[in-house]
Amino acid sequence: MWLSRTSSAGLLLLLTSFHHAASISFDCGKAVAGGIEFNFGKLGGYHQVSWIRQDLETVRNTTFKIDICKPLKLEDKDEKKSCEHGTQICGVVTTRRDDETLPDGAYPIWRNYELEGAPSNPKTERLKDSVSNSDSEKEGLRLAVGGGSRNSVPQRAVIEFICKRTENSAQSITTKYKGRDDGDKDSEHPDWDDARKADDGAGGEIEVLPYSEDSSQKDVLRLNWHTPHGCEDSASSRNGTSSGGWGFFSWFFFIIFMGLFAFILFTAWINYTRHGARGWDLLPYSDTIRDVPYILGDWGRKIVSTLNGGGSRGGYSAV
Repeated sequence: MWLSRTSSAGLLLLLTSFHHAASISFDCGKAVAGGIEFNFGKLGGYHQVSWIRQDLETVRNTTFKIDICKPLKLEDKDEKKSCEHGTQICGVVTTRRDDETLPDGAYPIWRNYELEGAPSNPKTERLKDSVSNSDSEKEGLRLAVGGGSRNSVPQRAVIEFICKRTENSAQSITTKYKGRDDGDKDSEHPDWDDARKADDGAGGEIEVLPYSEDSSQKDVLRLNWHTPHGCEDSASSRNGTSSGGWGFFSWFFFIIFMGLFAFILFTAWINYTRHGARGWDLLPYSDTIRDVPYILGDWGRKIVSTLNGGGSRGGYSAV
């Protein structure tokens, strides 16, 4: 009885853990929003973009290391220590002063488990369903994630996967930079603007937006990812609810299978410890299982006999 309860508890813990892990992870191959399924699997892998700005005589560079499909594999030991396993967006800060560049720490932004950071559960939204008029004119998906922190302040990231049908037709964004007109390049540091964008290797481009001056949004990283995979007509399914993840029947048969497995294991343990059974005798209903080949043989012979006798003449024989 104790083993049965233990097996049931273990099975429940396994299913609960699986559900919890699924609920806090983002499936880049099956991202569903508004009934549309997007496949961002080809956008997986390592990417980086940088945000460079000047503070008096110091130039500060924050490089955002990104992998939307799996945790980052960082080489630098300090980065690995700050952005522990499970981090999918890590901000790495360096400062340059008097031609000397020094590391200034790293911090996790998107981490698929939560410690002291913001809630890590990913949230998706179809851009066409957005309440904002400007967003509703876009085509694609918005992903909001968190789980990281910096100096005990929760960090979040909002990634907009925006439809890009051709190289010249990406829905452009206009960002306001302090001290410059909208969209103007920095004539003294054109490379700073170039660093904010990166080719994703799949026909698209990632762009980091400078952090907002708004206190409520200053710890929110915003990325615009212009990609053909953000177009709804290139999505893998028009109905995201019909093909994503396990359905009710899949879970039903899985639980039935695990229940049968637990029953067989428990019965075998009982037969072994109480009756000293070995081999086939360990299994429940072992006598019936032994008789199955003979029952099937008799059944097969009866069918063959019935078929062969079907052409004989019934009734009495002629005198």
